[in-house]
Amino acid sequence: MFVENKFWAGLTDNQPISYLKQLAKYTQPTVLLVVVPEAREQTVWRELIRRLKGADISATDRYYVQDITQERFTLNPDSTIDVPDRPGLGVNIDRGALTNFTLRQINL
Repeated sequence: MFVENKFWAGLTDNQPISYLKQLAKYTQPTVLLVVVPEAREQTVWRELIRRLKGADISATDRYYVQDITQERFTLNPDSTIDVPDRPGLGVNIDRGALTNFTLRQINL
């Protein structure tokens, strides 16, 4: 899991693509969590979508037999995937899959 806090600084040139490529190397499910103040949510979300549309991000089935999201991502004819257009994670978490893949849980 990578957690990126973006309170007032902008995204760096490599964010979030470099994080996603690093996470894709793991065999277990991974998560990239971007934390922003509510006032910046829409601005940062639009920038994340813009960057992901031009990135080499793969379909769900390339890496996972079962994913932790209910949505399945498939490749478009131009080898891109559609980025969710909802705020937040933009997907619904499959709680059962998340429980199955959880190796350790720490409650703070």
